[in-house]
Amino acid sequence: MFPLFGTFQEDTTISASKLIQLWICEGFVHQPNLGCNSLEQEAENYLNDLVDRSLVMIDRKSSKGRVKACRVHDVLQDFCSIKLLDERFLMQEQKFVGMFVLHGDHEMHISSLLYYYKSVRAINFRCVEIQYAFILQYEFLRVLDLGNVRLGSCADTSDFVNIAKLVHLRYLAIRVHTHEIPSEIGNLQNLETFFITGTLYEVMLPEAIWTLASLRHMLINDYFFSFEHYSQDFFRTSPSWII
Repeated sequence: MFPLFGTFQEDTTISASKLIQLWICEGFVHQPNLGCNSLEQEAENYLNDLVDRSLVMIDRKSSKGRVKACRVHDVLQDFCSIKLLDERFLMQEQKFVGMFVLHGDHEMHISSLLYYYKSVRAINFRCVEIQYAFILQYEFLRVLDLGNVRLGSCADTSDFVNIAKLVHLRYLAIRVHTHEIPSEIGNLQNLETFFITGTLYEVMLPEAIWTLASLRHMLINDYFFSFEHYSQDFFRTSPSWII
């Protein structure tokens, strides 16, 4: 859990909901007993405990007093960054990297950098331009955060078709430049969290997205979507909560 804090740049404001979903998708949160707190409630307890210990500072609260955004204390930030580097070093010795993060102020050729690390589980790109084709070689990816790539790197429909081949994904945040999410997203049956930000006004979500059995959270920003293109069979067979 702590190395994840090391992936954020110093003094970054972190969305509490995003942090909680990342913890869950990375397997850091466990329910102590069936029938007790949900994973989200348990993760929120972890976060509140860090706040109580002054390791995490509250940046914004909701009207009900819950943490909406936070920042990491400098001491914890330094510790987490070192911990992340230590863990990456140990895994690099075995040609394995658990998490890779690239910020926009780093100039490097991503494809060359990651060529040998085929078992990477999490990739987070921030303010960079990327080529989507090279991501496909990381078949074990569980977390893919493309929500903050540069405008020129927004995914189109064909990029999305390729990403849908990463069947182990649990967390996908993506910035897209397309009116249509392809039906291939139905391949991502392990997906738990799906965040999508658009550069166009309207998007069509395929019926297949509602077949994702593991999906717990979906957030669509800067987009309008409707059910107009759905078949009559969809409305007859879908759970009532969808419509």
